[in-house]
Amino acid sequence: MAADYFTRKPFAKVSLKEIASEAGVSAPLIIKYFRTKEGLLEELINFSPMKDLICEAAFEDIGATLADDAINGDRSSTGSLIALLMATAGSPAAVKTVTDQFQEVIGGTLFDRIRDEAPAVNGDEDAEQRCQYALAMYTGLGTVLVSYARGIPSEGADAVKSYGAHIQRVLETPTEVPVADAGD
Repeated sequence: MAADYFTRKPFAKVSLKEIASEAGVSAPLIIKYFRTKEGLLEELINFSPMKDLICEAAFEDIGATLADDAINGDRSSTGSLIALLMATAGSPAAVKTVTDQFQEVIGGTLFDRIRDEAPAVNGDEDAEQRCQYALAMYTGLGTVLVSYARGIPSEGADAVKSYGAHIQRVLETPTEVPVADAGD
């Protein structure tokens, strides 16, 4: 119910009074337990289903899993990074809440999979860089689908296969981690 408000309306336009009324409680009760709208949002975000998908997929299928979620994911869910980012865009504090949780849950899970299973990982920095590249591609793809009328060149399974392959290459390709110069 409150979760719906955070994915259907811009965060700035959602009032605690409105949420409380829908939930059949008072706004002061919500404030007592969550203190702020951002506190309530933090409690409602649920990236666990996506984490489970990443954990359950064979390593070579993680790119397709991310692409499928970006292309076909439920935009009304509080587990949809794209929906949450679009809804919270006007509130830096809310965006930080969303991105911090996403990095902790999804970034941490993906990093572990890369570090433990990707070919030729050159340490934690390489694993982290691959993770961030893949998540940037995932976020960018989802944003393009939401915000650009042109959309993407292919649809359905073809799009998942195409974009998934690109994301997978990032997951599997060693990066050149900058080495600090001794004089720095």
